[in-house]
Amino acid sequence: MITTKHKHDIVSLIERESSNLGSYTKVAAKLGVSNAYITEIRKPERWFKFPDKAWSDIAGMLNYRVDSEKWQIADITNFQWLTAALENAKQDSMCIGISEKAGSGKTKSLESFLKNDTTSGVFLIRCEAWGYRVFLEKVCREVGIKLSEKRHTCEDMLEQIIAFFRQRSATTKPILMLDETDKLKPASLQFIISFYNALERECGLVICGTQHLKKKILNGAAKNQVGFDEILSRIGSRFLELPGSQYEDVAKICQANGVSDTETISAIWAGCDRETRTNGRGKITEVVTDLRRVERSIVVAIKRQNKQ
Repeated sequence: MITTKHKHDIVSLIERESSNLGSYTKVAAKLGVSNAYITEIRKPERWFKFPDKAWSDIAGMLNYRVDSEKWQIADITNFQWLTAALENAKQDSMCIGISEKAGSGKTKSLESFLKNDTTSGVFLIRCEAWGYRVFLEKVCREVGIKLSEKRHTCEDMLEQIIAFFRQRSATTKPILMLDETDKLKPASLQFIISFYNALERECGLVICGTQHLKKKILNGAAKNQVGFDEILSRIGSRFLELPGSQYEDVAKICQANGVSDTETISAIWAGCDRETRTNGRGKITEVVTDLRRVERSIVVAIKRQNKQ
């Protein structure tokens, strides 16, 4: 159910998007609605006109989760590493690659970086198996570029995207974050080259995905497939790989989400699949790499607590 608080949050995000994109017209283009729709939904006295589904649809397009308050992000090592890397990429207008196992906290960290930005310069796209044209259309929509009814070429869309970020770079340090980049079709990855070449030192770019992203790009470069060696060069020929979550990190996640009993925390840790990794100081440690198992275990523990 969409509560009044949710509606206030969503409208606040619309206001924020207006600042990010430059106008309510661009917000309307991003959400696929009319300017009048945006005007109406911003007025609390008109909220009765919009059913829950309308609010949910807009929430999804603004990366807002109505149940987000039920799960708290803890300040664990992976989160700290990712946040620092994203901030560096933003401030220094760098292109970086992040390749790590599913469940390591990548998406939550990107979403948190977007949510906490106060500079109107952070943009996030969660990729799917899109070809180049569809991918460009998705980027255009994300940044509020309204495409004409007539057929638009890939070159036109790319030019408009570059123009948008160049304009943003005049007043802030923008960064475009592509999550689940490994899902994109190979042709779509050529965007990375064009975007970087046009906006070097003006805009940060992050390509983030599972370990398959690293494998895909390294294999493409090794086989001399067009563009892959250039992509590898753009990210400094390396991918950021995360250290994983030690016992202390798992304990932080438990405590942030209402589980403080040490025996329960130890049981959750014991129930996770773990592996050994070398940390930044050269010390071999035991870590959890898939935090989804931790989350499920916490949910079970909380239900058990509530029954007692």
